Amino acid sequence: MRFDAPLDREAIAGAVELAMARKPGVVFDVIAPIPSTAVRAAQDAAVNQGRADTEQVATALAAAGAARDHIQLGLRADPGVPGREVRVYVR
Repeated sequence: MRFDAPLDREAIAGAVELAMARKPGVVFDVIAPIPSTAVRAAQDAAVNQGRADTEQVATALAAAGAARDHIQLGLRADPGVPGREVRVYVR
């Protein structure tokens, strides 16, 4: 999910419903990529923003019916981050 527009909560709800129908014990890994090639101050800012962004997405997933204990938040270094985004992996 890119953060250049408001979250599409309807699309999130549809994705959660589909994932839970296919695998009832589904776990959602909500990951914010952090630009590993940026200067330290930019990385620190990205970490803070990434934490807030993953929490916002987790809240939307929970509101769509995902169990809060099935939502894992995290950050991951990525040298090619195109902008502010959150990636959701379903397992």
